[in-house]
Amino acid sequence: MTPLDRFLLSAALALAAASGSARAAPSAHNPTVKDPLSGITFVRMAKGCYQMGVPADAFADQDGAFRRRVERTEGPVHEACIDEFWIARHEITEAQWRAVMGPRPGAGADDLPVSGTSWQEAVAFTARLSERAGPGWRYRLPTEAEWEYACRAGSAPVTALPDRGRMDGVAWYSSPYGRASAGKRPRNPQPAGRMSGNAAGLYDMLGNVWEWTLDAYADDAYRRHALFNPRIDSAAHGVSRTARGGSIRSDIRWMRCEARTSLDAETRLDTVGFRVVRVPSGGK
Repeated sequence: MTPLDRFLLSAALALAAASGSARAAPSAHNPTVKDPLSGITFVRMAKGCYQMGVPADAFADQDGAFRRRVERTEGPVHEACIDEFWIARHEITEAQWRAVMGPRPGAGADDLPVSGTSWQEAVAFTARLSERAGPGWRYRLPTEAEWEYACRAGSAPVTALPDRGRMDGVAWYSSPYGRASAGKRPRNPQPAGRMSGNAAGLYDMLGNVWEWTLDAYADDAYRRHALFNPRIDSAAHGVSRTARGGSIRSDIRWMRCEARTSLDAETRLDTVGFRVVRVPSGGK
């Protein structure tokens, strides 16, 4: 891209933002940077706005309990505007954990996602990374809004449940709609990055391990969200935290960027991990 092209693109995004209709245009060629301490590669997500959540009538053909759950916890659709951030290309791996925190008992192979860590331990990892990185940048868990923005990578909200034709090769998951696992699908988390990435060049956003986010969990979070950089503060909502993305033991209904669940912050499960974001030290 020439300097003139960059200028014109920047001007177009600024104009869209001023009109309240900014939309990110991420691609597999988003800029990346590698942190020399941890070995984590971060992908840049441009500032923009998107329609967060699931339309109320998206799953009208599904059973009542599932439909009510989606309507209660994944709606209403609302605009969320996000400042620029950098997000880890992969779920944090055992090798990356060791580089920052040192060895941990029961660790798996270097390329496996870290799992069995509580929300507090994931936050401790980001704090240590920030301390050792020095001035200029800090690290934290992604907010729910950032996580969905990165997962969607410019796509529209889902209005139909995913099918195997679209998910196989993209996500490690268990079975279609609660049925017994098909074929010889593995039951334990798999090495990071073996499936295809999304349009932003991010891997395992769906499946493999659930991913902690910064937000406290609330069923009605989307009715409370601010327009800019929304986040549900833990101080008002107890110890439950929001996890995203489903896991290798989740059925295919969870393989949606919009799906969200609640986990106690002290939960340690072998299907729960995390990824981190990188923001300027003076930022949000």
